[in-house]
Amino acid sequence: MFEHTLNISTALEKNDVEQVLMILKLRQQEMGMIDEIDKKILSSFAGDFTVLWKNIKDDEELKIIYSEIQSILKKIKAQDDENMEKARKEKLKLSDDIKSVRHTGQAMRGYGVVDGRSPNFGAFIDTKK
Repeated sequence: MFEHTLNISTALEKNDVEQVLMILKLRQQEMGMIDEIDKKILSSFAGDFTVLWKNIKDDEELKIIYSEIQSILKKIKAQDDENMEKARKEKLKLSDDIKSVRHTGQAMRGYGVVDGRSPNFGAFIDTKK
């Protein structure tokens, strides 16, 4: 799952939205599989997390595995936060670009360029209300 998170970061840097969506779908499938594993583990302890936690604390090998999982999850979270920030910035940039295009279109209509009318001999007609 960490690899998918890194790949999302690379796709965001390239502004490849289709790639981001494809990787997100793959990552979501992995998350579903992990959820199923979690359910099976928890069901083997009758849903009692305290029993599971006690077993982890009492078994050195399980402690190591648990620690490694925690470390990977922290890396995923950090990268995910970075990816979200990149996506947020890109969304703001696109929003600003759309506003700019709209304002340009309004100005072009004001000069009669867009509507197919002849320009008003260089005079701008303010159509604001």
